[in-house]
Amino acid sequence: LKGLGILLVALGHVHGDFGPEAWIAVRRVVFTVHVPLFFVVAGYLSAHSAASRPRSVGRLLSTTARRLLVPFLAFSVLAAGGELLLHLGPWEGLGQEITLASFGLHLLSPTAGGFAYHLWFLYALAVVRLVHPLLLEAAGSRWALLLLALLACFVDWPLPLCLRLAATHLPFFVTGGILFQLRARRLSWRIQLVSLPCLLGAYLGVSAMPEIRLTRYILGSSATLALWIAATLLARTRLRSLGWVGSRSLAFYLWHTFFIPAATLGATSVLGVDRFWPVLAAVLGATLGATAAVVAVVDAAPRLAALLHGGAAARGPTGGPGGPGADSESPRAAARDIMRYRCLPGAQGGTSARSSTAAT
Repeated sequence: LKGLGILLVALGHVHGDFGPEAWIAVRRVVFTVHVPLFFVVAGYLSAHSAASRPRSVGRLLSTTARRLLVPFLAFSVLAAGGELLLHLGPWEGLGQEITLASFGLHLLSPTAGGFAYHLWFLYALAVVRLVHPLLLEAAGSRWALLLLALLACFVDWPLPLCLRLAATHLPFFVTGGILFQLRARRLSWRIQLVSLPCLLGAYLGVSAMPEIRLTRYILGSSATLALWIAATLLARTRLRSLGWVGSRSLAFYLWHTFFIPAATLGATSVLGVDRFWPVLAAVLGATLGATAAVVAVVDAAPRLAALLHGGAAARGPTGGPGGPGADSESPRAAARDIMRYRCLPGAQGGTSARSSTAAT
């Protein structure tokens, strides 16, 4: 599932919101889906972890810092260094000047610093992970928290600390926990399949009223459920390469933006700027290939992988810190479950009775 998600992330980033109308439509759908998908997976794994092994506040703080905030700081420094190199080197004009003020602004709000915008995801996910246990205890149940989170989307949150983005994606994180609850209670998979057209119908019902800010949540949840079902079907084909990408999706997310400019320059110079779709395919393929090579090299050095990738190499394909939305405390079975049909939330052959009782 995370492998599919990171492919959507790369597809959405390889080209801007301009070009043929078909591409603009595809990109808007991709941007509606890919980040909510990872927040849903994060919520699912977090609920699995909480049911299996409750954590202290100190442990939650340390794991969140090690798995998300340390890679955020490391890649902030790398991105700032790259910008300075382009600005001062022979490619003057391609990069931008990085000052202490702009770097400090980036650390406070990644979307306002002028570079490495994509790192907001780690920041927002860290905020959500830290506040979620407190909010869940105050709300009393995940369903009540989902309602409060949806209402919070109507509040104009400030930009610093990614509070606005964290509040926007909190409902998806809570939804992931609810999916784990449904799985633990072994609800019929038929009920869940019926819920997909119901969500799509609800989206169609409110799409004519754009002032309702629930539209993004409904569409994102619908597409996430559809991808969840697709992933369970693809899991039967044993696509090891997709699983390898998914287990390192955080590393792919962090590195892929470094290679898009060079891949774009190379593809346009070879294929010509007027051939949109061939250039798009070439840029996507080159970006994924270069990213995979760098990730494999970094994985060979466990200490470096722990610093840059949040420890992805050390844990391997377990899904713990191996990708956006991963929960570092989750057992091996949690991430494997995401890619197995028996783990469609509530499907037959789910968790054991003890896990079900704990999660409920």
